Amino acid sequence: MPETREAEDAMRALLKGASLDNALSFAAFLRANGFTPKGHDSGDGWSVLRGEESCAFVLVNGAAEMPGPWTIWFNFCDFGDGEGVKEKVKETAWAHANQCAHFASGGRHCGCGDQPGRREVIFGKAFENRCHSPLDFTDPDAATLEDIQVLFLLLAENHQPRKRD
Repeated sequence: MPETREAEDAMRALLKGASLDNALSFAAFLRANGFTPKGHDSGDGWSVLRGEESCAFVLVNGAAEMPGPWTIWFNFCDFGDGEGVKEKVKETAWAHANQCAHFASGGRHCGCGDQPGRREVIFGKAFENRCHSPLDFTDPDAATLEDIQVLFLLLAENHQPRKRD
């Protein structure tokens, strides 16, 4: 079983250039705002906890192809009604709504355990056939990372425990 390590150590070992800078900035943001990255046995992923609840998953693998070199998956999207949220942040979220790959390739049910697939409403816009990670961000640039940070703060502000269908 791989050894779990600090997220920042893995980032420094596997990422370079802007990817490294952005990932380290994100890790610092998480820690400064009460989110805790908790390592997985895989050694290259961390659940992002707020208290005891996991609100996201971060994978750092350094790979050139998706989902690398690093990816953030949100576990839920309880961002509230979006009142007062900049349109740019909403558009970033909508652009990264994660359709389950099983549906995207013509499947009839989600291969991620949610059957037949989730319906997510993100800032008033409905998305069908989503899996357990309704948003994903692969190798986000600095501008996208700013919007992601707003989304995390909205989660912290608005989140009630997610009810599974």
